[in-house]
Amino acid sequence: MSTLERLSQSIARRVSAELKLDEEREEVIAYGAFGILHTALSVIAVLVAALVFKLLLEAVLILSTIMMLRKYTGGAHASSPTGCSLMSGIFVISLALLTRFFQHYANPWNLIAVIFLGFTASFIAIYRRAPVDSPNKPISEKHALSLRKGAFAFFAVCFAFAVFSAYCYFRYGKAVYYTISISLTSGFLWQSFTLTKPGQAIIKTIDTFLKKIFF
Repeated sequence: MSTLERLSQSIARRVSAELKLDEEREEVIAYGAFGILHTALSVIAVLVAALVFKLLLEAVLILSTIMMLRKYTGGAHASSPTGCSLMSGIFVISLALLTRFFQHYANPWNLIAVIFLGFTASFIAIYRRAPVDSPNKPISEKHALSLRKGAFAFFAVCFAFAVFSAYCYFRYGKAVYYTISISLTSGFLWQSFTLTKPGQAIIKTIDTFLKKIFF
């Protein structure tokens, strides 16, 4: 049992004792506490790495986009919480580095091309694959429809914001607008890619590789 699991169970026992809950509800609380603690530690780890590489804004935007879109679409995931944290850090920081690198070659045409191509590919992946459920947590047709609506609404907001930020970048020349537009595109494109079969295959391969090294 991991430290997080022990801490989650400890929190659940204290809450259950205070509220006089039964064992089933205690297990639900432990599960929820584990999810919250794991997510918090994963985010903190990514932010610390981003600070080290001086990529905080890019990492925050990319991570936020991925997490928010994943809420609606689902997608490939690691086989363990630790593997999930490691891959999150690797992918977010890698995307942030690519975002920073691409800035040196940014001009009106290639930036607009990346935004439109990225969001077009994302739209196709979401339309064809979202939401992706799992055998352990099947999604009802009604819930799936609600998730799809949420995904496309989020798509519209991010796409509009990316285009507007690109316009501001070319109008005012401030790098922060470039960072916003390309980071939103990168985060959206990556999360959409994890919905596809090639994306799932890559996640599975990396997950297997990480397990051989760390577990």
